[in-house]
Amino acid sequence: MIQVRRIHPLLLLQAVLLLLLFCMPEAALRGASAALHSCAGQIIPALFPFLLLCEWLTANPDLDRLGRPLALIAQFACGQRSCGSTLLLGWLGGFAAGAQAIGGAYRRGQLTVRQAEALLPLCITVSPAFIFVTVGQLMLNSRRLGLALLGAIFGSNLLCGLLAGRWWLRRAAAPAAGGSPTPASHTSSSPGFSACAARAAQSMLTICALVVFFGAVNGILAQLPGLHRFYGLICALLEVTNGCLQLSRLPAGRVFACCGALSWLGLSALAQVRALLPGELCLKPLLLARLLHLPCSLLLLHFLLRLLPAETPAFSSLAPQVIPITHGKPDAAFVLFLLCCLALSQLERLPKAGSPKP
Repeated sequence: MIQVRRIHPLLLLQAVLLLLLFCMPEAALRGASAALHSCAGQIIPALFPFLLLCEWLTANPDLDRLGRPLALIAQFACGQRSCGSTLLLGWLGGFAAGAQAIGGAYRRGQLTVRQAEALLPLCITVSPAFIFVTVGQLMLNSRRLGLALLGAIFGSNLLCGLLAGRWWLRRAAAPAAGGSPTPASHTSSSPGFSACAARAAQSMLTICALVVFFGAVNGILAQLPGLHRFYGLICALLEVTNGCLQLSRLPAGRVFACCGALSWLGLSALAQVRALLPGELCLKPLLLARLLHLPCSLLLLHFLLRLLPAETPAFSSLAPQVIPITHGKPDAAFVLFLLCCLALSQLERLPKAGSPKP
């Protein structure tokens, strides 16, 4: 009797993508070129300094002081009060900085496997600067919509992250679940600035490689016949920035469509999170929280649009305001300010000239 082995769906998807790449090389080249231009002009200048600052800040033992306001939230989500600073970096910098911060906390022994996985749904999100400036003001041309999207995404992220984190910890506390109850140290000393720069550069290279790959896939799908009606939805499933750009051009319901794209994050963002995390950590709690995050964010957006006052257009003879396309300056400036505060605190501890040494 002849036995037919079942083909794995992932292997079938890889074969289809490889076939499309050979059949449509020009479309893939255009998509990859656009992605490379985005990496060189926007992603690297805005994200790499922030990743380097996050990596350098996490190596500072005094960083826990900055996360004290979020200590109770971190305690409820993952059982570690000292991870408030990790949560702060993830909320300010977005999913890439959040994944890097969680991976760094796990490597330093600050989190166990289960605790790091429980913190993922709460920490992995889109940066507030991207939501308010890029999507709200540049794509939707409305500060009110940007503020409503910001409240909906972060409110849903807080609720769903806390619920998913507690559920994952309780599931891990069952007798069948393994893992040590206390974190185990993986590094012996804090890395220096050069090591932080090398790790940030490696993370940046991984992010750009995934952006180029999904850009090539997006270029191929844009040329396939019969997909032009669902092109905005396909872009949102693949990548959050291009997805929000395409959905913002809809004649109706564009703010709810952009909210759905921001809630899902896109396969590119999830692949970047997976690449930046250690291999021991799984994304199951994050993916489960994303399924709950979508309806919760849409419902919260509906209520926020009713509460926020509507914008009334006014006549003006002045030229329209020009807003540069960027989403990294406000949050990077805030982290730079925190870095200066930490440097000043370290300088105050140094012995002054003429004072007796302890």
